[in-house]
Amino acid sequence: MHYKLGRPVVAVMIRKILAAAVLGTISLSISGCISGGDNDDLRKKIDEIKARPGGKIGAPPQIKPIEKVVYSMEGIPDPFKVILIGRGKAINEEYDPEMDTRFCPDPDRSTEVLEGYTLDSLAMVGVMSQDETTWALIRSPEGTVHRLKVGEHMGQNSGKITSIDSTRVELVERVKTGKRCKLRDAVLTLNDASR
Repeated sequence: MHYKLGRPVVAVMIRKILAAAVLGTISLSISGCISGGDNDDLRKKIDEIKARPGGKIGAPPQIKPIEKVVYSMEGIPDPFKVILIGRGKAINEEYDPEMDTRFCPDPDRSTEVLEGYTLDSLAMVGVMSQDETTWALIRSPEGTVHRLKVGEHMGQNSGKITSIDSTRVELVERVKTGKRCKLRDAVLTLNDASR
């Protein structure tokens, strides 16, 4: 008698043979781990290290003292003395930091839309690029999204945008302190959009 096996029967037989082979391999691997014959040399080494006598910790290294250096201002020009050079002879004028207005905002520049808001009330919600130009997408407190590029302003301290990347807008603010102003770096990040 000759039997002809169909494809489904052969597939079932192959699956059973493969399953038996995998189970056999796993059982051999587990039995090898359980017997622990290979761990005897490891246990001996650990016992040998534990049996060594303890040692003493030596004194810490000596730290050499640092030499002190004294700087003298003798012979160095005063960095706060302003020398104005005009058409005539040079005029020496004492610098008054209280009257320094170099970093104050330009009163003749017309303010931009987002300069009416504090910087912490604005949120960066994305970035958009086309050709060589990148715009930061800034949301105002009312929910309107504005498109700004490098060189434009935002915030109440005349913050001028200096760089834009995918996660942050960097700007330089002109902060007034009394009669004078100073420059201050500021950053608006994409993470601030959760506000």
